[in-house]
Amino acid sequence: DGFTCCAGSLGTCTTSCGSTGSRTCGASCGWGACNAPAEDCVNGSDDDCDTDVDCGDADCSSHPSCAVGCTACPGSTTVAPPGGIYTVSLGAGTTGGSCGGAGGSEAYLSLSLTSASDVFITTHTAGVDTVVYVRSCSCAGPEVACNDNADGYTTSMLQRSLPAGDYQIFVDSKAPMSASIDVHVYATAPGMASDRCGFPTLVPAGSGLLSGTTCGYTSDYQPVAQGDCTASSGDELERVYYFVVPASRTVRFNGCPGPGQYDQTAYIRSACTDGTLARQMACNDDGASCSGSPAFCNTGRYNSDVSATLGPGVYFFMADGYLGGNPACGCGAFDYTLTGI
Repeated sequence: DGFTCCAGSLGTCTTSCGSTGSRTCGASCGWGACNAPAEDCVNGSDDDCDTDVDCGDADCSSHPSCAVGCTACPGSTTVAPPGGIYTVSLGAGTTGGSCGGAGGSEAYLSLSLTSASDVFITTHTAGVDTVVYVRSCSCAGPEVACNDNADGYTTSMLQRSLPAGDYQIFVDSKAPMSASIDVHVYATAPGMASDRCGFPTLVPAGSGLLSGTTCGYTSDYQPVAQGDCTASSGDELERVYYFVVPASRTVRFNGCPGPGQYDQTAYIRSACTDGTLARQMACNDDGASCSGSPAFCNTGRYNSDVSATLGPGVYFFMADGYLGGNPACGCGAFDYTLTGI
């Protein structure tokens, strides 16, 4: 008869923060407002839609798990957003994640997020068969993510969008051992895939071409002066990619034969959020090798060709752009021919 519900009945609904709420059917046989539930103090989510999560919510002040706040695992390494590379030592451990790690040696990192963030974690530089998992609040908190093997390697990679709160990162091995390994952890503002270091896009092993556009993305990173690059060379929109080098080799991203629709800048970093010369492996802005590129906005050469000899590890490629005072040059499509990936 056109009525949506029976007066006085109860129903479930989805709240503005994504939790499952409740609602009541009114006298006119129409659903009333969606009421948020009470905060679940250990699930890593904002249930009552007040923007506070778990032990950061005043409603959880008397909850047993929050009586002493969210405490970091013993001996954990503190990750300060936007993150970087952290060296941890595997030691005795008894925990495991849902995807493995029980009985192996482990290390801990502690991450506190003051706002919702994209988080990227990888042990692809480790040289050890690893499992990585993340728990909310404390060492005994609920698991929010777990990874065993990723990207075709026996090492791990996790990418998650996480609400504000405290998190414990477990780096575990498959068997007892003593080893020091490097872990990449980055936490940046939420965005699309390949927009920032918290959500980089993989360039798979064996790739021969990287295509895309920088238009529609944000400008978060710039190169430092090196080679053909100046401090302002990457003042426009960029895309962020990661790739793994299993053994020392020369890697090249050659944009010279690309579509030539904007003024490119390309650089390679060993730590995604670290914009220092120590972590910038190479940079190219309108290099001589691209002398045949079409002239369409400023004068000179517009496509970029960057290469570097790299040791084993995880690296990040930035497909950036240079505005140079001409709005037509700021963003566009690119095709990078790849060698050594």
